[in-house]
Amino acid sequence: MSLTLRGEEHTDSMRLGHTLARFLLRTGADDGEAEELLKRIIELGDRPEGPARADAVEYHLLLGRHLLRKERLTEARPHFERALEVAELVFPGGSRVHERAREHLELVDEALRSKRY
Repeated sequence: MSLTLRGEEHTDSMRLGHTLARFLLRTGADDGEAEELLKRIIELGDRPEGPARADAVEYHLLLGRHLLRKERLTEARPHFERALEVAELVFPGGSRVHERAREHLELVDEALRSKRY
């Protein structure tokens, strides 16, 4: 309904899409659909030329974690990197969100080093 009334670029529509993607990933219902949905949300809601949005951190973290679970490390890294960049803009250093983004980036970097991609 939000999509019909407000359009896909509206914050509520993107949050609804994020919730649906998270549900699909948690239930294992359709990883491919969830991944495509998250990529579209990121494309609409995290434009480098636009204002930094707190929601973008969560969008990138969710997609990055999905890709990490699939062992697609080189695809996951840019999402963790962007999550940290946005977190540094919208959250104070040391916040839980900022720390989670940093920890995920360190985790994927360590995995990349150990696999020598």
